[in-house]
Amino acid sequence: MFLLYTSCIGNDEQAFDFSNPGFLITSNGDRRSAEAADYLYNHLLKRIREGGNFQIARSDDVALEHKEAIVYLEIVPDLGADYEIKNEENRLSIFGRDKETMVWLSYMLIDRIALFHHDIDVSDLPPGYITFQDAVGKFTMRYREPHFLPNTDLDHSGLLGTHSVDSDWGLWGHNLARVFIDGVEDSSYAWVNGKRDKQQFCFSASSTFKAIKNFIIDEYGDGRDVSKWFMIAPNDNKLVCTCSNCQAEGNTPKNATGSVVRLLNELATEFPKHYFFTTAYLTTAEAPDRPLESNTGVFISTIDLPKRPVLDKNDNPVHKFAILISDWKEKTNNIYLWDYISNFDDYLTPYPVLSRFKSNLSFFKAQGVNGMFLNGSGYDYSSLDDVKTYVMAALLHDASLSIAHLVEAYFKRFYPVTSDVLSSYYLTLEEQTASKNKTLPVYMSFREAEDLFFNQEQFRQLYEALDKVRPGLDREERRRIDKLLTAWSYTYLQVLYHRGYKTGGVFVDAGNDVEVSNKIYPALNRLKDHKKYTDLKRYKESGGELPAYIAEWEELLKTKPFSAKFVSDLQVIELNTTTILEEGKMLSDRMVGFASDFNQGWFMNSKDIEIIGTIGREIDSIEKVALRFLINKRHRMLPPVEVELLKEGVSLGKVSNKWYREQGNIVMVEFPVHMKPGDKLQIKIRQSKQITNSVIACDEIQLF
Repeated sequence: MFLLYTSCIGNDEQAFDFSNPGFLITSNGDRRSAEAADYLYNHLLKRIREGGNFQIARSDDVALEHKEAIVYLEIVPDLGADYEIKNEENRLSIFGRDKETMVWLSYMLIDRIALFHHDIDVSDLPPGYITFQDAVGKFTMRYREPHFLPNTDLDHSGLLGTHSVDSDWGLWGHNLARVFIDGVEDSSYAWVNGKRDKQQFCFSASSTFKAIKNFIIDEYGDGRDVSKWFMIAPNDNKLVCTCSNCQAEGNTPKNATGSVVRLLNELATEFPKHYFFTTAYLTTAEAPDRPLESNTGVFISTIDLPKRPVLDKNDNPVHKFAILISDWKEKTNNIYLWDYISNFDDYLTPYPVLSRFKSNLSFFKAQGVNGMFLNGSGYDYSSLDDVKTYVMAALLHDASLSIAHLVEAYFKRFYPVTSDVLSSYYLTLEEQTASKNKTLPVYMSFREAEDLFFNQEQFRQLYEALDKVRPGLDREERRRIDKLLTAWSYTYLQVLYHRGYKTGGVFVDAGNDVEVSNKIYPALNRLKDHKKYTDLKRYKESGGELPAYIAEWEELLKTKPFSAKFVSDLQVIELNTTTILEEGKMLSDRMVGFASDFNQGWFMNSKDIEIIGTIGREIDSIEKVALRFLINKRHRMLPPVEVELLKEGVSLGKVSNKWYREQGNIVMVEFPVHMKPGDKLQIKIRQSKQITNSVIACDEIQLF
């Protein structure tokens, strides 16, 4: 259920008066409730500006005839909801299920009080969204974690009422090896193909249980004081233990769910105050044949779900996902999702995700999901991660909240001068993708982003507008805008790069010569300032270090631009299907690719291709044809097995591996030729046969 507001106030005169000049903060006197009241009192007291008129007092000894405004706090572990609010004349009563909920409510209340008392400083607090009228509050999700940089600050996650892998989990991810502090006994390794395999664990071994038990007791205790979550998951591979004990639990060579769930249940019984989860992933994807204990559960990945706002159960991947949840739901009430909320190929370019997230929340809730780990850029900065963290945290509490209201409130609080342009820009991105129900991949090149949602001109106008107003901003807003503009300098350079020789691109025609645009160096120099920010080191998940990206630009700008030698009839065709590949135009845009990033300027295809074009009329003759291929074995990019050059349909020769010239992860192929303007040129490129579905990655047909 979402937050339920059930007002029982007859009229405003009977309601609690927030404008009262003084409050008494009280509790029922039990230790946890008194600590909650102390917390609110102390944190509200330090926010009263010097000389302010607002007064607060703290006492659990309240006479019945006390008539001043009372704020009463009580922690009720067996509360039927996550919290309850009773708003009465002269008394505001707040009941929360646990300490963490009370901390979150305290800051919501401080922000609410500040609306009536301007001598209370809330400039550093996320805007509140609770009115503190009569309410029974049930959070949308029990477990709530937007894994963006702001949420990795544990103080900030407390304000937001979210969870964190750094504070809530004693064991996270594929890290079971951590529990074997004194080394791994041989019996704890998996039995695979008739022998012990140290790449995987045996989950039925008593030595494995003993190691986990000792680790929990030594590091976290029995959970009576503080409960922790523990991820009990196999290592990230497809190996399964098939010893006799594991087979008795239901293991097969491809399925480890049986032994893993048995261990989960054993740990859950041993530590009833802690929580134990596994993942529906690889060898544990299949649901178990036995029920799980009440303090256990499963994380299910959404990686195969379409990343669009509206999920249709008639779509095969959505249907399969719903069945998977249903299968696990029969065995446990704790279904958590591992969702994805970033473009992991580009952390810095604006990426709309809030509309999709809000819409999907309703779908997930209907399937029985009650927890979410939102896999974002983690400990790396991504642009607008502050507002996204805030909005997602709010929606995980109450999915009925308005994205627009939350976004606008956040920007007004932390970007008061620039809030209108930032809100307008970002909400437009969200609205456009939502209205068209667009699927936005979580691994997406800049070219794909342009096709799907990113408008170069809108972004350029915003970037230049922010740059223009930044000198007049106050210190805090200027600090935030400076960091945002530093990050967005990457995107600004991407815009210039992808326009290349076109208007608004890297190079500008200057009579008979070509010059570098005067917009390049200011953006490049600003991007170099990323060193001021310890969390702004890369622009994507894997690799993507900004110093390497900057070095690529400096190398590009040192190279003398070359003129076009092909006219507009250049085509790239798949040899076996005769399909014309639209992206083939990249091979004559005169922009070389970046060796450090296959998404930057490289044409890629996993089939043999033929390039056809006509020599342009800019020069008198052509004496050499050169091609460059990118090598990235992890992504299957290998040198072609053969490259053949043809003139007017007649082969001029073939070149294979032994004639390639290597420069780092770039392979050069060159042909001496004698061609003149108007000649038809063909290049046939055949993919490597070393692996299945190898990829050809080529950046430019260079003619000399």
